Amino acid sequence: MRVSGQVEAAVLIKLALVLRILSKSKYKNLRLALFPTLLPLIYRYIFRLLAAYRNVLPSSISLPWDLKLRVNPRVVSALLSSPLLLLLPPGLRVQLAAFSATSAAAAIISKPSSDPASSQSRRKSRDWRDFLPPPWLVYVSANACLLWICLFEEHAFPQGFGNALLHYSQWYNPDHPDGTKIYGIIRAGDYLVNPFSTLPHKYALCQAMHPHEPSCVANHVKALIYELASATTWLGPLGALTTIAFKRRKLLSDPGLTLAQWAESTLRNSAVVAGSINASWGMTCVLQRLLPPNKFTRSRWLLNGFFGSMWIFLVPSARMFDLAAYIARLAMLSTWKVYKSRGGKSLKSGFPFVIP
Repeated sequence: MRVSGQVEAAVLIKLALVLRILSKSKYKNLRLALFPTLLPLIYRYIFRLLAAYRNVLPSSISLPWDLKLRVNPRVVSALLSSPLLLLLPPGLRVQLAAFSATSAAAAIISKPSSDPASSQSRRKSRDWRDFLPPPWLVYVSANACLLWICLFEEHAFPQGFGNALLHYSQWYNPDHPDGTKIYGIIRAGDYLVNPFSTLPHKYALCQAMHPHEPSCVANHVKALIYELASATTWLGPLGALTTIAFKRRKLLSDPGLTLAQWAESTLRNSAVVAGSINASWGMTCVLQRLLPPNKFTRSRWLLNGFFGSMWIFLVPSARMFDLAAYIARLAMLSTWKVYKSRGGKSLKSGFPFVIP
C-alpha cells in the first residue's frame, strides 16, 4: 500500500506541473478543450483512491487523517478535482460558480414531494425550510435588483435581457429603440413637475416615456395589449415545439386537452413577460404622484421592478421555483460584476471552493 501511495502521489505532482504549464496564456484554447476530458477522469481516479483506502483501513484506527478519509468520497473527490476549473476562462468560471451555488441551494431548499406520510409528519413538526422566503419573493426581489442594475450599471446587465427589455418597451420608449434617451433621462434624475402648463403631461418623465399618449392609464393598457400579442408570436411556436417533442403520446391520445394546456401555458408565459416589463415602466407614472420630485431618484426603481414582477403569480408554483432560481442566478452574476467594477476584493482562485 505504501508503494501504491507513492506512485499515486507522483501522479498528482505531475498533474500539478502540467496544470502549471497550461496556465500560460498561449495555451488558452488547449485548456478549454482539456477541461471536459480531464475533470471526469481525475474525479474518478481520486474517488477510487479514497474508496480503496477506506476499505483497507480497520475501523479501530482513530488517527486524524483517518477521520478525513471517512468523509464522503464523492464530496472529497469533487473538492480535490475542482482546481481543474482554473483551466476555464475567468468569465466562464464566474458563471459556473453562480450556477453551481444556486443549483445546490435550490436542491437543498426544495420542498419534498408529495408523499402523504412525509406531509403528515411535516404538519406535526416545522421544517427549517418553512422559515425561508417563498419563491415569488426571491423572484421579485431579484428582478428589482436586475432592473436597477440595467438602468444604473448597464455594463453589468446581461445583454440579451437588455435587448428583450427594450424590445417589449416600445410604448414607453417609442422614439429611441436603443434606449439612449430614456436611460439618459432616468440616470439624470430630473423627475420634476412639468413647468409648462400647455403640455399634455404633468410630469416631465411621463412626457419623455410616452410622449404620444397623454394618459398614463391608456398608454399602459395599449402597451400591455400590444406587447402581449408580440410575446405570443414567439412563445406560442416555442411551446408548440416543446409539446411535440416531449408530449407526443399525450397529444395523440388526448389532443383537445393537450392543445388547451399549450394555449394556457402560452398565454401565461406571454402575460408574465409583457406584463412584468410594462408594469415596471408603468409604476413610474404611479410613483411620480406618490414620491416627492427629485427624491429617491435611484432607489425608487427597486420598487418599479419589485411590483412590476408580481405577474409571476400567473405561473404554477413548480415553475415559479425554477424561475426564481434562474433570475436569482442572473442577479447574483450582475451584482458580482458591479461589486468587482467598484474595486471589490475577492479570494483569488476561490471558485473551486464554491463549485463543488
